[in-house]
Amino acid sequence: IGELAAQTYLMAASLKEQINEDPSDMYIEAANMEKKYNPHGELTWLFGSSLEYLPTIEKGIKKYCEAGKFSHAARYKAQIAEVLENEKEYLEAAKYYNEAFDLYQMEGEPSMQESLMNKFYGLDLI
Repeated sequence: IGELAAQTYLMAASLKEQINEDPSDMYIEAANMEKKYNPHGELTWLFGSSLEYLPTIEKGIKKYCEAGKFSHAARYKAQIAEVLENEKEYLEAAKYYNEAFDLYQMEGEPSMQESLMNKFYGLDLI
């Protein structure tokens, strides 16, 4: 069921792009469905994490950036960083925290930057 939902959101994103509307939210919702369910239709929170949603959420993030919605993009970059950190993919997590930091900087949100910096420095990169 999750795969069908994800495909439906991806179709909606494609249609929005065809009529020159912002498809960001549709990509994010598709990614949420991909994140929630693994390829076998099982809930990932029962059977462990899945990083297969990353390409889809990256499309949504890119569209947010193109629309100038940097704080939205930063929020999802930070969310990805947290998932990667939980998966012990510390170098990739650091990359995403840094990208989120830069996006929040563009938006002028120092409190969010400080929060991300604390997470970044808390990573076990050695």
